[in-house]
Amino acid sequence: MAQEIVRAGVLGQAALALADGFARVLLEKGLISQADYVRGFDLAAGEWEAALDHPQQTEVLAALKKIHPSQG
Repeated sequence: MAQEIVRAGVLGQAALALADGFARVLLEKGLISQADYVRGFDLAAGEWEAALDHPQQTEVLAALKKIHPSQG
């Protein structure tokens, strides 16, 4: 069981990194604004804050806080 949780956590972190990387590319290409990027990031973080029963919530929120984009 513990191995399944670790794998899920690793996959979740990889998905977050991929999504953030994609958003950064859109930002660099001028397809979204910095404000839109931050707003989307904050929406995702809010969903993780609400995921009280998820076993990786604490780790994901800590990771999100480390990479949180600035407003400008």
